[in-house]
Amino acid sequence: MTPHAEADAMIATLQDYDRFIQPYQAGIREISLRMDVLKRNFDTEFSHNPIHYIQTRVKTMESICGKLERKGYEPSLENAKNYLTDIAGIRIICYYPGDVYTVVHALRGMKDLAFPRETDYIQNPKPNGYRSYHMIAVVPIHNFGTDYYPVEIQLRTLTMDTWAGMEHQIRYKTQPEEPDTATAELREYADKLHEIEAHMEDLYHRVPAKNH
Repeated sequence: MTPHAEADAMIATLQDYDRFIQPYQAGIREISLRMDVLKRNFDTEFSHNPIHYIQTRVKTMESICGKLERKGYEPSLENAKNYLTDIAGIRIICYYPGDVYTVVHALRGMKDLAFPRETDYIQNPKPNGYRSYHMIAVVPIHNFGTDYYPVEIQLRTLTMDTWAGMEHQIRYKTQPEEPDTATAELREYADKLHEIEAHMEDLYHRVPAKNH
């Protein structure tokens, strides 16, 4: 293939990706808007807002291809749509474990969203100690008709998010061929942090609220 042909093919691929990713971006905007409304409602109606902050992302073309290959599928946008549910993602960071379940309950109350899969890694952490609550939301996208796209929602506490960031750095540093010697230690630290945040949550509920 000539350099010009390679450039044309790359441009075409990028254009295909841009078209492909648009409804996923729309799904993120839809969930983000609802979360903004929910945050305002918590601020005005309740003494405690469980949501600290929200992060969003869509997978890059490189990340999509890598995920498909790890799953044993040929890298293509068609396979991405058929087999991946985490192309669009939202991470909701809460203060305490109880806050996570408050937000989960609020999300389930949004009647035009479907949640075909939920995984509770807070009650059932991964072997390395990873804790989070995962939901797949199916979002209606209206564009010359209605289609439905998945958005992965991860809910975790500040402590869980800090641990996950550090764990990622440790894993990134480790060579793939090296034996896994860190999992047990990571689990130990995750359990200790989880115990500490449980005490912090209990303290929060015991401290008298200010009079306004």
